[in-house]
Amino acid sequence: MRRFSGVLVALALLGAAAPALAERPASPAEKAAITKAIKRSLKQQGSPAASTVRVSSVKVSTKNGHWAIASVHARNAGAASVALQRRRGAWKVRNLGTAQVQCGIGMPKAVQKELFGSTNCRD
Repeated sequence: MRRFSGVLVALALLGAAAPALAERPASPAEKAAITKAIKRSLKQQGSPAASTVRVSSVKVSTKNGHWAIASVHARNAGAASVALQRRRGAWKVRNLGTAQVQCGIGMPKAVQKELFGSTNCRD
């Protein structure tokens, strides 16, 4: 019994020491606005993905609620991540791609770490 309780204490300490990502799921209204922003951006770019894109896993930063990420998938383009910023009350796509989407767009380092788990950018 003593050994078992020691294991529980060790696990509790490890859990408390692990850094928690603090992002939160987007509210239904945020997800709708973010989905609309992504589709609008793809349409403006003339992307064929605009007609088949599906938006999922939308997360908003708790460190700076003006930043969010979304996972997208389009039948004719594949999967990607989208970084968005809320400006003047509206969500805007800042970058879309498969790697380093958080880089070069002015996203604060703390938000990069929170949403993407990394601040490793080549820029």
